[in-house]
Amino acid sequence: MGWLNETVQDSQSNLTVSGAVCSEPAHLKGRNIKNITQADLNCNGMYIVVTLK
Repeated sequence: MGWLNETVQDSQSNLTVSGAVCSEPAHLKGRNIKNITQADLNCNGMYIVVTLK
């Protein structure tokens, strides 16, 4: 998820992310991806949950 975090934080990026929050790991649960640092992303596994509207 580091690449996504870098892209979201990059002011030159054309990517807009709204309402993306972590579900795992527990210490990041509920936090918006825009407010997470690369240091926070030290985890053992990866889960991606996509909700389509």
